[in-house]
Amino acid sequence: MVDLTAGPLTVASRSGAAPLPPAAGAGVRPVSLDPDPAAPPFEPHHAALRAQVRRWVDERVRPFAAEWERAREFPRSLYPEAGQAGLLGWKYGPELGGRGPDLLADVVVTEEMARCGSGGVAAGLGATKDLAPYYVARFGTDAQRDQWLRPAVSGAAVAALSITEPGVGSDVAGIRCRAERDGAGWVLSGEKTFCTNGSRADWLLVAARIGDEPGPRAISLFLVPASAPGFSASRIATLGWRTSQTGLLRLDGVAVPGDALLGEPGSGFVMIMKSFQWERLSLAVAAVSAAVYDLDLMRRRGWPVQGWQRLAEELAAARALTYEALTDFLAGREPLAAVSAAKWLACDLAVETGLARLTWASGLADASRRAVEVERAETALRDARLGPIGGGPREIMAELVARSLPGMGRSPGEASRSSRGTVSRG
Repeated sequence: MVDLTAGPLTVASRSGAAPLPPAAGAGVRPVSLDPDPAAPPFEPHHAALRAQVRRWVDERVRPFAAEWERAREFPRSLYPEAGQAGLLGWKYGPELGGRGPDLLADVVVTEEMARCGSGGVAAGLGATKDLAPYYVARFGTDAQRDQWLRPAVSGAAVAALSITEPGVGSDVAGIRCRAERDGAGWVLSGEKTFCTNGSRADWLLVAARIGDEPGPRAISLFLVPASAPGFSASRIATLGWRTSQTGLLRLDGVAVPGDALLGEPGSGFVMIMKSFQWERLSLAVAAVSAAVYDLDLMRRRGWPVQGWQRLAEELAAARALTYEALTDFLAGREPLAAVSAAKWLACDLAVETGLARLTWASGLADASRRAVEVERAETALRDARLGPIGGGPREIMAELVARSLPGMGRSPGEASRSSRGTVSRG
């Protein structure tokens, strides 16, 4: 039930559970849709971090977001600024240049960056924070972490994850990019597309197939400097995330040394599957946070309760589901169905909220105010539209949820090893 009093947007719910109807009685307490740092899964010390990150976003990103959106680019200098502020390193300990490891602190950063007014900025910084460097941290050697991870954590290097290929769609096991042995090293050939940060990255983690064996067991991951001869990147014009430098990549006989291989030969598919859950959780967390920002903005500027009440209740449910999946993930479980459901619900609601914001802005009476609000609402809607696609499209999320139901197919553990449902932001 939505609290209709003035002040922060609230719903009646139990901590970590879906909203309850008014008749639920005991145990129901008002919970702000703005995350409560003292409520699970967060701890009280995350409140200071949230205030710090929100202040950084309000000072260093939001005032310039509209200008950057019109230019379709944000300054490269924002990466080292974010690194210096500690925003890129909460998943890693001090020995790797980070401030953690604290994955909940990293979630706080993701939530606050999602409110910055430009999905492309959040995605560009997020790709360096969440994707390729996290693979290196989890699966790399100490030498690889020193060479590739540390510069990304500081923001000195921009990183990208390169999995998606033209024509392959949602099937990672169908990757055609090839890696051939050349003495002690490797030679990579192929094309990649829709790679976030791809056209400005200093280094990339590239998925390629070793040998002629079809299917997932031949997929491996390679660390590739963008300066390598034979590597080229061009920028793709996109509907949303316009500032994120989405790249079309070509590898034309790119030679890399033997230590560019991440993990063992043929282990790439397993690493990708293990990493998808964090990527999808990050997308769900960001979608809820951005949608709540949109909704609260409209409410504070006069949108009547009839317009926002249902969305507030559904966003509260989406946040509760996302936090539940996050809690299971942090506990070491494999919440494939919960993560898939959270991403599905959260990203769909973000699109719906973005459309509501555009509809609201288009109806404003004052022409000058309407022009400003429509521009911002269009950005919010365009950016939200990527959510149901990136990290695995909503149709695949629905399939993974269905498979987890009794009598509907494979178990969640078996489904997690499927080659489907594997479109990423790289």
